[in-house]
Amino acid sequence: MADHVPYSEKHRYGPHFLNRFDYYKNTGSASTPAGGRPWILLCPFSGFRQGSRESVRLEDVDNVTPGNQHAIHYDFIEYFLDAARPTPYDIFVCEVNQVEPRTFIPNEATDAPERTMYYPENVNLVGHCFQYIKSHPTRWQDVVFGPGYQLNPDKGVIYGTSAGATYSMLIAYRPSLPFFTAGLSTYGNRYPVTVSSKPAAVVNRNGQSSWQPNDSNTYLDSGSLIEGFVGMPGGMASPSDGHMPDEFYAQFSPLSYINSASPPTVSVYDSSSNVDEPYTNFHDKRMGDDIKAALDAVGVTNELYQDNPVQNAMSATNLARVYSFLQSTLGYP
Repeated sequence: MADHVPYSEKHRYGPHFLNRFDYYKNTGSASTPAGGRPWILLCPFSGFRQGSRESVRLEDVDNVTPGNQHAIHYDFIEYFLDAARPTPYDIFVCEVNQVEPRTFIPNEATDAPERTMYYPENVNLVGHCFQYIKSHPTRWQDVVFGPGYQLNPDKGVIYGTSAGATYSMLIAYRPSLPFFTAGLSTYGNRYPVTVSSKPAAVVNRNGQSSWQPNDSNTYLDSGSLIEGFVGMPGGMASPSDGHMPDEFYAQFSPLSYINSASPPTVSVYDSSSNVDEPYTNFHDKRMGDDIKAALDAVGVTNELYQDNPVQNAMSATNLARVYSFLQSTLGYP
């Protein structure tokens, strides 16, 4: 194997220079399903502070023992781009928060001076990327893909790990972002979106289901991550200074938005959770249990699996399970 190379890259979905995505075309011989190809938007980041379009391409990551550890998303891309799969999935990788502070945000008129961006703007930006791709299923066919090529706008999936999975679930479970159409605004003229930002399915690897502290410990009470995600100074969240009101944490918990119209979700969490002090591990499987219980309660199709905690990657067994789940959910044989 070797580093992945996108078929095309740096496509713009907004006016800022970091509003970009890369495209990985499935070149397998399998025929395109009726209505167009299914596709996946990958949110390539972790820690709410790092990750980039380029980070998903690497076969090997330095300074990991044992050696030759694949990058977090490498095996996922490798699996879904495998030409032998019955259904060809294309993959898009969205540029998100690869620098600190976050310094990219759509602007109506121009590439405005940079400023730090917090929730919900950071999540909305990823949602807009998904919405933009979904709005233009045939946009590239005459440029690089060839006549007759088309994505199926109703078969789009969003996937992320850790922070990327939290973003993915928030985009999937919250109400759709608004439309921006030509004539409505400068943004709409240049980057129109005319469809819902909600995906057909979600792949959640180790996503945080909540940030709310519990009484016994500091449930996801990492000051740096809370500050980086929502703009709240870390000291405000420390036990010695007291916690913010429950409503503050609830607004950026995926659990707050799950309802009967939420898209089907397949979740994979670490199997080695900290059982002594609940919810102190950012990848605790019990956060997956919470997601599953909430989806079950409203009748939404979902599955939950366990995996080994290796750099947020997935085992071959769970990659096959995710593929099977998406095939069934999207209505493919």
